[in-house]
Amino acid sequence: MTIQSKNLHYAFNVEYFTEALTCGGTEAKPLNDAILWIANREEQAHILQSGRAAVAALKDLPDMKQMSFRVGYPGLMMGTGYPHEAVTPAGDALTGDIQMGFTFDYVTGAPYYPGSSVKGVLRSLFRCAFPPEGSRVSGEMCDGCREYLRDLLTGLTESRRAEVGEITDSDLETVLLWSFEGVKQKATKDVEEQRLPMGERDIFYDAYIVGFAKENQRDLMGLDNLTPHIDPQTGDNDPTREPKPLTMLRVMPETVITFSMRLRDVQRADGTLLLSADEKKALFRTILEDLGIGAKTHVGYGSLTAYEKTIHEPGHGGNPQGGARPNAAAQASQQHEAPPEQPQETVPRGEAPACRQCGRPAAWDDGRKAWGQYCADCLEIIRRNRDNMTPEEKEAEKQRKKEEAKRKKAEKRKQNKS
Repeated sequence: MTIQSKNLHYAFNVEYFTEALTCGGTEAKPLNDAILWIANREEQAHILQSGRAAVAALKDLPDMKQMSFRVGYPGLMMGTGYPHEAVTPAGDALTGDIQMGFTFDYVTGAPYYPGSSVKGVLRSLFRCAFPPEGSRVSGEMCDGCREYLRDLLTGLTESRRAEVGEITDSDLETVLLWSFEGVKQKATKDVEEQRLPMGERDIFYDAYIVGFAKENQRDLMGLDNLTPHIDPQTGDNDPTREPKPLTMLRVMPETVITFSMRLRDVQRADGTLLLSADEKKALFRTILEDLGIGAKTHVGYGSLTAYEKTIHEPGHGGNPQGGARPNAAAQASQQHEAPPEQPQETVPRGEAPACRQCGRPAAWDDGRKAWGQYCADCLEIIRRNRDNMTPEEKEAEKQRKKEEAKRKKAEKRKQNKS
């Protein structure tokens, strides 16, 4: 038995666990490979077509505004707050299993970013500028958010400066109330609160992956690892502790994600136009580019760049559905078979050093006849990352390696002199 479903939602959230309990193996690699096979080969065309169909179905709705972004390196994560830890029949944890959840459409299995989260990202900035009573947000942070929003609105309405005048804090709060709270007029001592009818409020729809910004790109999704140093007793970060690698899914960089929103004009209390729907679209686009979306944005994930160029199809050299899906049960049974006889190694290997990334034993480099610096899994992740880097990122990485080599040479010369 192996993962049978072609729906990523069902395969990832149901069959991944049932297979872990029945295949008899202790390694999660065949399960991870099966998930990636569905996403990157067997169902990739269907997943992208589902995303494009969802976007196209909304395109002609009144007041619809759509915008596409290129996902930057190292990718995009969404839904990582959902637990996802598989166990063996004995109740032991699998080695290398994907321990963080991911958001897949229930019907199509396509990865998507929920509309409620889109609204939450945009609203968070306005709520930082105008925190509710009892919030822990500091005054300095509030001032910075208000200044950022005021500068954006001032620039967007520059062509209507005579009509709009100077952008005030009251104007910023009006945009917050109209766009996210459904409030037309805030309650005061003399005026009752006036709410917008449901049909006149802004609506934020789910965002879908629709293709690739990079020609000949093959992979839609990939794996990545975190190596937190956590004290199991206190749960605090402790750099002296042995790291515990955590595997997680991500949308690969250079994919294109499209957002859909129904946006309405914003008016001041006196009825004058404060922000048009097109100006609001430009505002939200800039905020998404500046803040990013999804999990782990503080380490670079979820970075977006507005994209209006050609959206490419997968760059498979042949039939993307060719080959066979990885079989977890078959690979698990091989773990119990006697390994084939290996030729006598002429070079003494000694004990493997620890991987620089995760701390596990490093892989042997047959070309150099020496131990490498990374384990096999981390080498595969590094290879995937390198394949999907933009030319600018590759050049920056090349320069970094040159500087590192110069530094090591300088240190070696210094040691030799001493």
